[in-house]
Amino acid sequence: MIISIIAAIEKNNGIGYNNTLPWYITEDFKLFKQKTLGHTLLMGGNTFRSIGKALPGRTTIVLTKENIQIKNVITIKSLNELWEDDYLLYEDELFICGGSQIYNMFIKTADKLYLSHINKNYVCDTFFPDYSNYKLINQTEYNINTDNNFTFKEYINDKNIR
Repeated sequence: MIISIIAAIEKNNGIGYNNTLPWYITEDFKLFKQKTLGHTLLMGGNTFRSIGKALPGRTTIVLTKENIQIKNVITIKSLNELWEDDYLLYEDELFICGGSQIYNMFIKTADKLYLSHINKNYVCDTFFPDYSNYKLINQTEYNINTDNNFTFKEYINDKNIR
């Protein structure tokens, strides 16, 4: 199984402010949907609360210390539960989709990164971790307008390059 991290980051690697995305870029959301549809998403409790629901066409797993049950969502309290149970039995690519604590857990071991680089600075209080151990393998420019330009980049972890 491939473990991939997917995120949108602004020029200073910011990913959020007050548990929300500081930007709204429709084309980026479409790319997120295109990449993740039919796969399993792993996210933390704050990220799930910011989304507010399970995303259609995907299995949603929320890693949280809270003792909660959420409709159409699998909640786990540890990564051991993720690996020991059959949640990923038929999955070919697991998508790690935030927040910062979850990204930090996987940044050294994930196989791929899918990053939307937003070409603008935003006020952020949450940041994406260092990903210098990844090598850029593909990129596509999206020039929508002056406020919403971004580059979608795909990276592979250097640990996978022989």
